[in-house]
Amino acid sequence: MYVLVYVDDIIIIGSAPGNIDVFVQQLHNEFSPKDMGDLYYFLGNEVTRLSTGSLHLCQHKYILDLLDRSSLANANGVYTLMISSSILSKDEPDIAYAVNQICQFMHVPTSVHLIALKRILRYLSGIVDYGLVFLPSDKLSLIGYADANWGLDFDDRRSTTGYCVYFGNIPISWCSKKQQVLSHSRAEAEYRSLAAATSDVICLVSLLKELQFSSNNTPAVWCDNSSDVVVVANFVLHLSLSMLSLTCFSFKKKWLMDLSLSVRFRPVIKLPTSSQSLFLHPHLLIFVVFFKSYLSGRGVNVRVYL
Repeated sequence: MYVLVYVDDIIIIGSAPGNIDVFVQQLHNEFSPKDMGDLYYFLGNEVTRLSTGSLHLCQHKYILDLLDRSSLANANGVYTLMISSSILSKDEPDIAYAVNQICQFMHVPTSVHLIALKRILRYLSGIVDYGLVFLPSDKLSLIGYADANWGLDFDDRRSTTGYCVYFGNIPISWCSKKQQVLSHSRAEAEYRSLAAATSDVICLVSLLKELQFSSNNTPAVWCDNSSDVVVVANFVLHLSLSMLSLTCFSFKKKWLMDLSLSVRFRPVIKLPTSSQSLFLHPHLLIFVVFFKSYLSGRGVNVRVYL
């Protein structure tokens, strides 16, 4: 049985209902808690138990309240976060990246940033029912994917770290954050991102150990820079990247020698080519259907390969 306490909110999780009832009764003997029954809402997250035994997590109510406070409750939804005329970005459709960009101008915002913010809210209005579905499985492992854009911010030329950590097939942790220092090369920028992703995996592995979860699969972090994979595997080559801070090298000894982390290379894919990619970016399917119907109507033979 596990007990999660956040201020005055408590979640009790267990496989034996009898033990949960005994624990709840003990709480009533000492305090005066209010029993809310089965978990359905916690810290802005709605929890729905599906007939298949899966759990669906979304922020339906939180998003609607946010849109209502912004007077955008009746706004039409959009399928992309940023338009090409925006000065912020046009390459990354992920909400974490978009929010990271506009937050950099929160102290001195302009009308352009307000337009970008409204577009993010309109994007949210179209995905209020989207969420994460946790499927029961006996094959669960931690896998992280790390990347970075090198010097694409023309204001300060600092790179942006981006990573996502999966537990099984579900993303449970992700980040898009500007790096604090300049990177002199793409390898350096992506090495910092790799270090950030690994640090997150360290915390998650520690949490799973506290929950007495064991897995035969070694945690892995993937990146698309072969130079970084070589540097991680060879302690001598780190002298060629001596400009990096010591914190970026601290995870090498901790993982490669103590916790057996696997750092692997995966080449970048310019265009998503699987149904999972369309699940992560459902708006891509809209563009595929649009261009296919538009070009086919002009007599152009179009084939879409997924």
